[in-house]
Amino acid sequence: MFNAKEKYPYLQGTSMILTKLASIYYPEKFLNICSKEKLLVIASYFSIPINKSDSPEKISFDINQYIRQSIPEVCQNHPYYIGDMLYKYIDSINDTQEEKENEHETLESYTKEDFLNEVYIDEAEYEKLNNLLNKKKNIILEGAPGVGKTFMAKRLAFSRIGFKDNSKILTIQFHQSYSYEDFIEGIRPVDSKFKVVNGVFKDFCLKAQNDRASNYYCIIDEINRGNISKILGELMMLIEADKRDKEKLKLPYSGEEFYVPENLYIIGMLNTADRSLALIDYALRRRFSFYKVKPAFNNLKFQEYIKEYFDERFDRLIEKIKELNIAICEDESLGEGFEIGHSYFCQLNHAYEQELDDIIEYDILPMLKEYWFDDESKYKDWEEKLTGVINEQ
Repeated sequence: MFNAKEKYPYLQGTSMILTKLASIYYPEKFLNICSKEKLLVIASYFSIPINKSDSPEKISFDINQYIRQSIPEVCQNHPYYIGDMLYKYIDSINDTQEEKENEHETLESYTKEDFLNEVYIDEAEYEKLNNLLNKKKNIILEGAPGVGKTFMAKRLAFSRIGFKDNSKILTIQFHQSYSYEDFIEGIRPVDSKFKVVNGVFKDFCLKAQNDRASNYYCIIDEINRGNISKILGELMMLIEADKRDKEKLKLPYSGEEFYVPENLYIIGMLNTADRSLALIDYALRRRFSFYKVKPAFNNLKFQEYIKEYFDERFDRLIEKIKELNIAICEDESLGEGFEIGHSYFCQLNHAYEQELDDIIEYDILPMLKEYWFDDESKYKDWEEKLTGVINEQ
């Protein structure tokens, strides 16, 4: 069959016909796929050793032989089964790739430059943050309320994906009642029966495992508000950077082997001003890199943003907040983890004058009252200073 064209010169240029005839007469030896292009895709996709310069019928023979030797179970089926299965599989892959390309056409692109335009940190800090995530796979953004931790986390993920693609981001929030069963797996009532049901993180891991061409990001808000050791369970080991894709553990409910893939990253947010929360234990701390997010009042882009309002009162208020943060840092009972963040003053509407009044009266002063609940005079002093700036014309 392979040298038929040498014996019969009139068969030159009829490789597709020869491949068809070969599969009809010898279905156990040749695939019922005639297109050399399809055959090459199959060989490439499954890393089957073939010579690309060979004729389609020779490549068809080699692929068929390789699969029958590698997967003897398929020999039990009809001879045409292998070719039909592979043809449909390659078509489904092509359809999926086309869907992804079409999906990307409709998604808004998002680059490092977009991140730097929206998030008030400079390029050097962005690169540091990016490198930490690449190296450790797990980072925690820690800082006072209002420094933009959640905003930063999502846009960091977008900038690494290249698009504003929410399908590759899982956003959850830990709380006191959050459990291992919610996160990994547990027994739940389903249709009047109790069944093992996957938690959100397990489903997200499986999604990432099946799409190695993309990166996935699990963003956990208030990561220190839940019982972390209880929620993560055996994940405490599996999330380590050097254990990804290598270590597997059997899950207690389903008995399935589970692992965390290389292409999944975890970004947690930690509020440093909440006195009611326990500290992160050392076992978890070792598995995360901690990045401190600070107020960005001195950031050049934030200063440009303030100048857009052409309002001296706004300028004076920001200067006064910077003074307040110095006082908070110098207070032995507080420190830099309790500073006032810049995000209180971002994305103001057209009636920003009234909005500034409301931010001071309903956001910042109540927080200061909580900070200095045992020092009324200090609270009153700063109340006068801030309202004084607001009331100036």
